[in-house]
Amino acid sequence: AARDAFAAARVADDKGDLDEAIKQYKRAYEIAPHPYALYNLADLYRRKKSIDMSIEYFEKYLASEDVPDRAAVEKVVKELKAIPGTLDIEWDEPDGIVFIDGKRRGKLDKKASFEVSSGTHVIDVITPITHGDGVCSVSAGHDSTCRVSGKPRTDGNVVLSGRWSSYPAYPQVAK
Repeated sequence: AARDAFAAARVADDKGDLDEAIKQYKRAYEIAPHPYALYNLADLYRRKKSIDMSIEYFEKYLASEDVPDRAAVEKVVKELKAIPGTLDIEWDEPDGIVFIDGKRRGKLDKKASFEVSSGTHVIDVITPITHGDGVCSVSAGHDSTCRVSGKPRTDGNVVLSGRWSSYPAYPQVAK
């Protein structure tokens, strides 16, 4: 039964029916778990531009005992993880300046899009009278929307990120 499902998956893939191929490879893997089914699923998801699923299945494949092409697949996973995503930032105020992970990225007039690496990012939006911050996650090859709300600035003209604790290693002050 697993061999039949695997063969049906290959036929579907050859016809360009990627959804049916995925269904059949999953069926084959459920019947008789084999790393090649995981590899083929990862490749199908990559071709469908479902980057997160592709990475997930490649990593399952790499967790198998016998992986003859480990170095090549690890390189593919690294490349997939490096695919940038798009972060759409929404804001209530006009004329905001956007900082992503502490770096100035441009102006924001209620909404703007920025290409960023996959992962979690600290967002700051500053206007002359307000400041807002947030933490937003972006997956490789995907769009994410982050809503940042401003609050009146009462600290003068200096704004430090309101999310210092979100940075992996923020500066320590010597005593």
